Amino acid sequence: MSEKIDRRQFLTALAALGAAIVLPANPSEAEITVAWQRLLTDPWWFEVDDGGMIVEPKVSSPRVNEDVYDSVSVNWIKDTESLIDEVDQYDELRSHFEELFESHIWEQQAELEDQISELEVQLEDENPGSSEAAALSKRIAEHKKVLEALDPSEEDGWKRWIEKSGPDGIPGFKEEIEKWLQSPVNWSACDSWPEGWSGQGQALSFFRDQDFEILDALGVVIVEGEHPGSTYYAAELERPIDEANAAAARLELPFRFRRVK
Repeated sequence: MSEKIDRRQFLTALAALGAAIVLPANPSEAEITVAWQRLLTDPWWFEVDDGGMIVEPKVSSPRVNEDVYDSVSVNWIKDTESLIDEVDQYDELRSHFEELFESHIWEQQAELEDQISELEVQLEDENPGSSEAAALSKRIAEHKKVLEALDPSEEDGWKRWIEKSGPDGIPGFKEEIEKWLQSPVNWSACDSWPEGWSGQGQALSFFRDQDFEILDALGVVIVEGEHPGSTYYAAELERPIDEANAAAARLELPFRFRRVK
């Protein structure tokens, strides 16, 4: 069975979890074999809870959004289109920009209302029918028309806001993304977080990439929703840990299982 495993890919996946694997950029087969043998001597450990869920134990709880959304980056934002595409990929970031748009519209509304009030005060001091009064009335009407058109709940309004801001607005929007990435996570939105932010998610990603024959031999199953609409996704161990570890040793796999501490 071990001969069928892509050891290079396997080691890369374990290294991503945090395994102490030192390999050059383009390792030779000999270097891969040495790294593999070292892990067989000192294997990587996954933990299993009382319900059988497999977790990667060394994953710390996220503190800020960047810990969850490590794929979000402003580096490839070059224009308004790429900015909108980046924001639109993530529910929480999109919601943040929707809130920014609402605040922007509310500020515009407040500013226009203040301007209209000032113009109306000026109009009261003018003689009815004068050219000055006519000009003030026209400006008031124009401001009210703009005010009526402003809608903080406009669908996809944040997109049009970005488009209207043009290239000059991109630095400010990038700064908003950076500020959001450093903001504390919202645990109530964790169901929408990208897979892999938790130990459960990382273990799922690892075992999901393994060959079915390996999973079957170990007794690992991939659960993708316990029922319609369920958000529970996990890799689970369906057999006793001792049996799974015996199978891992027999297959010469460089990891083992243990009960959650």
